[in-house]
Amino acid sequence: MTEPIFRPWQPEDAQASARLWSEVFGDSVEVVLQIYDLFAKQPGFCAVGEIDGTIAAAAYCLDGLALRQLGTADQPAAYLYAVATDPAFRSRGLAARLCRMLRDWAFARGNTYLFTRPAEPTLFPWYAEKIGAIPALSRKMLTADAPCPGGTVTKLSPEAYGTRREALLRDVPHIALDWPLLQLENLFHRSYGGAFLDIDGGIADVYTSETAADVQELLLPPGTDPQRTLEKIIAHFGVRRGTAALPGAGECYISCAPGPHASALPADAWFGPAFG
Repeated sequence: MTEPIFRPWQPEDAQASARLWSEVFGDSVEVVLQIYDLFAKQPGFCAVGEIDGTIAAAAYCLDGLALRQLGTADQPAAYLYAVATDPAFRSRGLAARLCRMLRDWAFARGNTYLFTRPAEPTLFPWYAEKIGAIPALSRKMLTADAPCPGGTVTKLSPEAYGTRREALLRDVPHIALDWPLLQLENLFHRSYGGAFLDIDGGIADVYTSETAADVQELLLPPGTDPQRTLEKIIAHFGVRRGTAALPGAGECYISCAPGPHASALPADAWFGPAFG
C-alpha cells in the first residue's frame, strides 16, 4: 500500500467523498451533495486523504461563525465537521493529519477560533492532542415526557430565525451563525424532520423523529418557563418525549482550538446548534 496523499478536496471528488460521508454517518449521498452546494466554493472547505486512488479519509471545515459580544468587533471562527475515515484505512493517523491541515488553513484565512463538537465525551482528549482543542462551551439540558398543548407555535424561515436569534442573544456573548450555516440546519430539517419555530416569544431549532423532539437550541425571553415550552413542542409535533439545549451551566459539548491571536472565550458564551 502506498503512502497517503493529503490534499484539498476537488469537485471531481464529490461522489467518492459523499459516499464515504454516507457510509460513516448515515446521511444519504443526495443530502451530502446538497451540503457541498452550500460550502464547496469556500476555500479550505474540505481536505482528503487519498490512498491508491481511493479517498480513504475526509474532513470538513465550515466558515461563517463569529464570536459576538457587546463592545468588541466580531471574531471570525470556523467549525470542524464530519471527520470520516474508511474503516479499511483506520489507525493510520489520517483523520488527525486532515484535522491539523484544516485547522491551519482556517487560521490562515483569518479565523480566530476553530470549534468542533466531539461525537462523544471520550473524544475530547483526542481533539486536545491532535489539534489543541480544549473543552470550552457548555449547555443546560432539559427533558420532558408529558405534552402540554396550548399556545401558538409558528414555523420560521431560516432568515427570520437568524434575525430573532440575534435579537434574543443581543446581550449575551454568543456564536453568531452566517446564512449558509442556517441553510445547513434547514436542510437537515427538510431531510429528517424538524423546523425553526417561534414559540412563547422565543425560538427553537428542533429535530424530530417518530417518537421524540430534539431541541438543538431553545432561546426564550426572561421569565418564560423552558420546561413548559419544551412540553408544548412535544405536543406540537405529536411525539412522546423531548430534550432541549439552552444557555446555562451544564454539560460541555463544544471543543475549541484558539488561533495564534485569540483571546480567552467568555465562560458564559453560547454556541447553539451543532449541525446534526
